[in-house]
Amino acid sequence: TAETRAAVGCYFFSDKIDLLESEDGEVGIVAVKPVPAGEMLIVETPIGELDSGGSWPGSADPLWQPLPRCLSPRSPTQAPLLYRGYLPLRLLPHAFWDTGIGIWLLDYLRFAVNVCDSGLFVVGSFPNHSCAPNASCAAGPEGLNFTYALEPISVGQEVTWCFQDEVRKLPCWQRRAIL
Repeated sequence: TAETRAAVGCYFFSDKIDLLESEDGEVGIVAVKPVPAGEMLIVETPIGELDSGGSWPGSADPLWQPLPRCLSPRSPTQAPLLYRGYLPLRLLPHAFWDTGIGIWLLDYLRFAVNVCDSGLFVVGSFPNHSCAPNASCAAGPEGLNFTYALEPISVGQEVTWCFQDEVRKLPCWQRRAIL
């Protein structure tokens, strides 16, 4: 809803897009009306202060608020198979995720997976990755983040952007290892 988006810092959400949730719980954004190239899709401000002395989810910082549960991963089953290429998260026992450390780790993953250079943007975290994206984002004044269409987006087409633009020119096997 508009109220929910406003609560997490989303000032503008185009009426030409909508949230898409698949049966397995994955979230994305899809066009519900044709979107021309260059059109603004999302404008939002980051949540939290990322330059508060290196604090991260669950740290001793008394001002830290739990991250919204709508961010990926929303459950342990959505955690990456291998974090950073070597930590086998999905091999951890189910009971681990109910402990304080498991809850902290899931919150940390929400932070690590969704943060970008200029902050943590909740709604702007919903577009999925593509090495051939149809949207991009740019930092603006006063910490605002703008997501806009790079090319025309058809009705029913998912809105995607490249999580790490600098890797787009690398071979597929290298991109997969990094992303």
